[in-house]
Amino acid sequence: MAELLKGGGLVQLREGAELAFERLPKPFGDLIRDPVGGVITVKAVPIAEPWYMRLEVDSDLAQASIDVDLGPVEPPPDWVSEWRGSKGGFDLVIRTRWSVNQGQGETALACRYRSLPTAPVADRVAALRTMVALHGKGTMRAVDRTGQRTAMEKQTDPRPVQPELMELWALNEALLQIEQFSGKPAPPPPDEIRLAEIDRLRAAAEVLRAGGEMVRLKEATMMGDHTLVQQIQRSFSEITVSDKAFIKVFGQEVEVGERVISLPLMKIKEARRRG
Repeated sequence: MAELLKGGGLVQLREGAELAFERLPKPFGDLIRDPVGGVITVKAVPIAEPWYMRLEVDSDLAQASIDVDLGPVEPPPDWVSEWRGSKGGFDLVIRTRWSVNQGQGETALACRYRSLPTAPVADRVAALRTMVALHGKGTMRAVDRTGQRTAMEKQTDPRPVQPELMELWALNEALLQIEQFSGKPAPPPPDEIRLAEIDRLRAAAEVLRAGGEMVRLKEATMMGDHTLVQQIQRSFSEITVSDKAFIKVFGQEVEVGERVISLPLMKIKEARRRG
């Protein structure tokens, strides 16, 4: 009992102790008059402090890490302590218990992902990457960012990944790339997104990541004032045309930079006066 009161946990008293009930309401007081024997479990809950955790996952599906601030909550009867926290739609629950009789304890970790369109895109990407990585074969480490708790490490076993989870990960990775180029937060995703829309945004993100794309121009029609032909005739160097570049994201045009078209040396095939 002294060890229980000092560090908390669970202790089972199998002999030498009886449980007596006093001031029970009727009709229970008349039914239970004598002390009750048998196995008695006593739980002492230590004062739990917040847990500033970093979850690191290294598996054959992905490498990921996410910082989650966990707050203590009331644990279930069979557990001594419980913490809960969430970031970017990644919900994390940790429960611990310690058996004084057996001199050993247990820590259980449970997590899930729920769509949270209002969360920052970077947090959604970290949450989705972590969830996908947890489905692979590798290792998971729970690290206290303050250094006050000992890091815990566990092997992860391969499990099937839901296709929707992979699609959401790909979508938010593309949105993060677009957001970094635009310098502004990306519009929140709607409740329902077609796969074609995800593929289009992924392709646009790949173009941004590669620094643009090459377009081969064989023929072109240009319209201008009376000086345009003379300007082209005098120009023996490249002509550059630039304007703003936009990507349509969920119905909104997001500016992602400047679109530059460099035209090589051209030969005038026909000049026609109009108007």
